Amino acid sequence: MTMLNKHELQDLFYIQHQLTDNLLTDSGLRTFASVLNKNLDTDVYIYDRFRDDIIYADQKIKKNKEFMLYIRERKLIRKDTAFKCCRVEIFEYQYQWQGKEYKELQLDLGKKDKVGILA
Repeated sequence: MTMLNKHELQDLFYIQHQLTDNLLTDSGLRTFASVLNKNLDTDVYIYDRFRDDIIYADQKIKKNKEFMLYIRERKLIRKDTAFKCCRVEIFEYQYQWQGKEYKELQLDLGKKDKVGILA
């Protein structure tokens, strides 16, 4: 059995650290979305605006075939502050898609790299 050199060990620890962070973050977001869903009785999805990808979506949303079209094609009409609570600002976004208007509440999560959206 060969021993790993210093650089191989560093690479291994880096991978472990990155995977641990990803698992903890993802699990935390799922828990967060679950609490919102249960307490607000609404469908929840969490969107990473930098990766331009959905991180989490409730089962009902995932089954809706038009949901991803909505995300890609919607046009922002208006953004206002809905309310502030516990040093968190919640925004109301008004979008237009396929001739209809939709309102969402959004809040920044973490280092403002992810946005949680209540649809």
